[in-house]
Amino acid sequence: MVYFRKKELFKNGTRNDPSRIRTRSRKTCGSIKKGYGPKSKKALKTANKQPGKVTVRSTQFDRNADVIAEVLERADGICESCYQPVPFIRKDFTPYLEVHHKIPLAEGGEDTIENAIAVCPNCHQKEHFAVDIVTVVAGIIIEKNQIMIAQRDGQNELTGKWEFPGGKVEIDETFEQGLCR
Repeated sequence: MVYFRKKELFKNGTRNDPSRIRTRSRKTCGSIKKGYGPKSKKALKTANKQPGKVTVRSTQFDRNADVIAEVLERADGICESCYQPVPFIRKDFTPYLEVHHKIPLAEGGEDTIENAIAVCPNCHQKEHFAVDIVTVVAGIIIEKNQIMIAQRDGQNELTGKWEFPGGKVEIDETFEQGLCR
């Protein structure tokens, strides 16, 4: 599957067409459900405007209010994930951040200051729903009808495997910079 950065979409040629960008994005993203598009729009016209109701029974954790207070105080209005200021101020004039457990309580994580961080709503949703995508680059170097290829060293499952030169692209690094590094 090919992933691309937003800035790549706005180069010259057909990529400037917004409908093409949307179509390509849908094809690229594996989480879009089938049926999204014209069929879905037609179904919406005949859909019930009033949603049905369902009764849900759930279990919640009785969280320690002191842990929440300490984590929010430690953050001091800055998201501990993206390090940006809070997106908005609550009606009681306190900065809005959400407390997230690094190891979820449902998976046996502790309700402690050490296991919790204060995050903005975007980062909190990202923690729960985002897919980690690693961008890599590879260079194919052909010289005198020969292709450069390297054998991995190290002490892991990739040791001895063959690969083209390249590697992971770091944050705020261009593809070219990642390849040169």
